[in-house]
Amino acid sequence: MLSENYTQAINHLFKALKTNPYYPFTDYKSWKSETIKSYVISISSILPEVVEDLKKEQIKEEDTYNEEEILNIYMNAVSQIEFPHMVSYTSLIIDIIEQAESEYLNKIIEEKLREDICESPIQNYIKGEILKYLPKGTERINKLYTDRLDDVISEFKKVLEIDEDFPLMNNKYGTMLLFKEIENGSSEFSNSMHYIEKGFEYFSKYGMKGLKKKRI
Repeated sequence: MLSENYTQAINHLFKALKTNPYYPFTDYKSWKSETIKSYVISISSILPEVVEDLKKEQIKEEDTYNEEEILNIYMNAVSQIEFPHMVSYTSLIIDIIEQAESEYLNKIIEEKLREDICESPIQNYIKGEILKYLPKGTERINKLYTDRLDDVISEFKKVLEIDEDFPLMNNKYGTMLLFKEIENGSSEFSNSMHYIEKGFEYFSKYGMKGLKKKRI
């Protein structure tokens, strides 16, 4: 019965995505702007852990964040966001994947991801985000299945081919490239860091300093 409920939920969520992939917004521009702010909020919430990690590596204090800076980043983003507690269809699908732990359900989701959701680059963002959590193999980095890396990179790259000045996408794409470089045993990260830093040049408006010495 529970499996049937999950299947129905997935069918409804993908139908909803096709009806309005930007929910709770109605257009790509609004969705893009709010998604960037939501990302800044999520990043600020893990900054204290990152700071503690950096202290262990003896990073200079001026190259990291203090408590006041972290709070300012968070409040700056929250004050500008229209829906601070927004839950997207994509995040609900990811929650179901992790809760159900069902191979049958995962196959249904994988089949639906082969279909077109819409004509906007948001569909590649959505597919990439879901693929990160869709089980394949056993190795994981930050909950991302490494066997999915190539697929996720491909989807995120498609977004940037259409919208190259999407700061969040530059950051996410760069992070996926970084994971791929690490998996391949590379010691050269200039390609991935190019995209990560390009994203954080925009995030500096919220008080972020860049990530050349930070792991986020």
